[in-house]
Amino acid sequence: MKSLLLFLLFSFTLSALASDENYFYQGRHYNITYSLKASVQTIYLEGNILSDLVEDLRGFKHVGEILKPGINVELILQSGGGFQLEMDKLSQAIKKACDSKTTECRVTTRVFDMCASACIPLFMVGDLREASSSAHFGFHQAAVAPGFLRIPGVAQGSLKEKGVNRDWLKENRQMFSSLQVTWLLPSEMQGSDIVTKIIP
Repeated sequence: MKSLLLFLLFSFTLSALASDENYFYQGRHYNITYSLKASVQTIYLEGNILSDLVEDLRGFKHVGEILKPGINVELILQSGGGFQLEMDKLSQAIKKACDSKTTECRVTTRVFDMCASACIPLFMVGDLREASSSAHFGFHQAAVAPGFLRIPGVAQGSLKEKGVNRDWLKENRQMFSSLQVTWLLPSEMQGSDIVTKIIP
């Protein structure tokens, strides 16, 4: 009887550890998916994250709330950016759940297609940052909103703070003097420390 109880307890523990979890939310300008499978948390963000004033961010915020501490995170991005402060909230939630300095877990970020503007600092949250060889990264000067009031220095400062190479930012400062987006492939960003691995 005792061995049966131990077996049941062991089976229950294993099933709890292996339990999968799925969540999907469709906003007006974005879709966000969360899944927990085989001890990996995967977040897929497609679309632009705007402010609370113009977007329902319940789904976006909920993903930050349901992240489990100490479990590897994969963040897949296909985004033209949006509001930096909103992107930073998800970045901070991921760091809190999986800080490689204090836990065994690791964050991997991936771009297969496009990551522009405020998406790039979010991409930088990864310990490993992978991008398809055909992926496009878009850079431009920061603005309060698309087409409005430019904010000189903010885009470079945010990228510098997230770990982008300072010399590379200086060499490419012309990209940050216009609201028009400059698109670069991973192979064109050598020395930036943005992409750590180019994948097929």
